[in-house]
Parts: sequence; C-alpha cells; structure tokens
Amino acid sequence: MREGFDSAATITMSAVEPPTPVRLDLSRHAVVRGHTVIPLSVREVEALALLAAEPGRVVRRSELTTAIWGDDPPSGARALDMVIRRIREKLGPGGDAIRSVRGAGFVLVSHPSLEVTARPA
Repeated sequence: MREGFDSAATITMSAVEPPTPVRLDLSRHAVVRGHTVIPLSVREVEALALLAAEPGRVVRRSELTTAIWGDDPPSGARALDMVIRRIREKLGPGGDAIRSVRGAGFVLVSHPSLEVTARPA
C-alpha cells in the first residue's frame, strides 16, 4: 500500500439539486419558477406566444417584430433583442431554450426545466 493512502477513506459526493422547474403560463402572462410568479410584459407574451405556438420552428425576426409592435416597429434595431434578453432572464435556467439563429430569427427548443402550460386564446 502506498504511503499516505487510507484504504478506509470514503468519498462524499454532494447532492446536486435539479434545476427549479420553470413553467411558462402565457394565459396568466407569467413565468412561474418554483413558487415565484414573475410577470411578463405584453411584448414578452407576444414573442413567447409566437415561439411557443410551434416549438422547434425558426421564427423570423420580421415575424416577431410584427407580432410585437404591429405596423409601428421600433426605430432601434436592437429592440427585439432586448425583449428576448428580458425573457431569457425571467426564464432563468430555462432561458437557453430560446436560441438565436444567426441571420434568421429565434427558435424555442425543448428544455428539461421548461414547461409551457398554457397558450393564450
């Protein structure tokens, strides 16, 4: 036996907590993370409703912009990116379920901690 090695030593592994499930409740205009309800703005709901309508489909930037602002799009080119950034922050660990598709738009992909529970009528 090598010097300094204790054959009776045990390895203790810390329990890794699973991520808090995130529920996207579009009918309530909210993200529910554990027991915390995080309200969504109207623009955030519009964007999420479009992305959640067909998960896995790339939604073009122009389609999202029209859904959010209608015929009066914002003058700033980064306004849509800011809406998506705020949504990702509110989703927490599920935020990376919204993926950027360079030159095209955004897509909502399956994520183990994200569940869409209701879609607005």
